[in-house]
Amino acid sequence: AERVFETLQKKEYDLNTLVCNNMINGYLANNEVDKALATFTMMKDRAECKPDGVTANIIINHLSNANGGV
Repeated sequence: AERVFETLQKKEYDLNTLVCNNMINGYLANNEVDKALATFTMMKDRAECKPDGVTANIIINHLSNANGGV
């Protein structure tokens, strides 16, 4: 999935929020925080895949689980 995502970014295909949110979720599930942050930063810079409420929920969920739950 990561290779496809990277290829889409390099070829500047229109990424959407759903694809980016799923990549962030996958990165965080695998403790790849730097890649999740890079994807989030990229989302802020691209008009077609802006972070939304789902993005925030994914991040909050992973942060709360990383700290033993809320």
